[in-house]
Amino acid sequence: MADEPDKPPTYEELLTEVVQLQDYALHLEEVNRGLQAGIAVRDAEIQRLTVKAGKKPARQLDPKAASAFDRPWNGR
Repeated sequence: MADEPDKPPTYEELLTEVVQLQDYALHLEEVNRGLQAGIAVRDAEIQRLTVKAGKKPARQLDPKAASAFDRPWNGR
């Protein structure tokens, strides 16, 4: 393999790489917690707006209309 160096990395280089990877893993965990908190806030906002909006009232048809064409469409 042409990409591989002739000698393996030293212990200090490997230790430095491990520390960098651990730091990066901690950073990713913090980012993940922030994203989860953002999702929880947005879900709560959606829930609040959904409850606030309530259920739409049923459409009332005019039973005294001259024909079915004069009534509003009932969705069927």
